[in-house]
Amino acid sequence: MFALDVFEGGYGMLGTMVALFMHLIPSFILLACLVLAWRKPAIGGAIFLALGVLFTIIYLKSPMPVYALMISVPLLVIGALFIINGVAKGGRHT
Repeated sequence: MFALDVFEGGYGMLGTMVALFMHLIPSFILLACLVLAWRKPAIGGAIFLALGVLFTIIYLKSPMPVYALMISVPLLVIGALFIINGVAKGGRHT
């Protein structure tokens, strides 16, 4: 969804592929964090919380601070849920 605007740029085939990859880097990072959080919920939850705080700090300086809420609140909620899950399980895997 975040990378669909690259198809309107008229970059050509190679340029579009490079732009698409560049736009999807944050998604790849979040996917790696999700895989880690599934394996180690408490550590993954802490990473999601840290990402949520980081995005809040970065986007609060933007002209539209509501963007900080749109991106960071879901990350904070996901992080809290993974931490709750990790604490409830006691660190053991099922």
